[in-house]
Amino acid sequence: MLFDEHMVIDAQKFALNAKASIQRNGRLGFTGEAAKLLGLQEGLAMLFSAMPNGDLAAVICDASETRGFRIQKAGEYFYIRMKNFFDSQSLDYIKKRVTFDISETSERYQDKIVYKFTRGIYERRSGETSESIEME
Repeated sequence: MLFDEHMVIDAQKFALNAKASIQRNGRLGFTGEAAKLLGLQEGLAMLFSAMPNGDLAAVICDASETRGFRIQKAGEYFYIRMKNFFDSQSLDYIKKRVTFDISETSERYQDKIVYKFTRGIYERRSGETSESIEME
């Protein structure tokens, strides 16, 4: 059989435009779609693992994970304060636009879904301000 019901590719799962962007203040801000995919809530934390190519892997944890970054909310948007980490990586997020495409993987870490954050570095658009919270 060519068509296998168990192997159907769910377009809704892959239609999400889940992104995070490093804001000029060093916060990692999430789009609404990313917040939905990740199930972000205040009081949770995100534990990251760095990859050699600049991408990140992440899992959502409760606040008791001391190595995790606390998830915070401003208005409708979620963010994480990661300035010190990004500065330690020599990322020029002031002059460049640094974004991450977020996707769910089949991997698990301590029974938690592992998400891949694929990094992209782009020229900033003219007129882009440091107060921009809303992502593309």
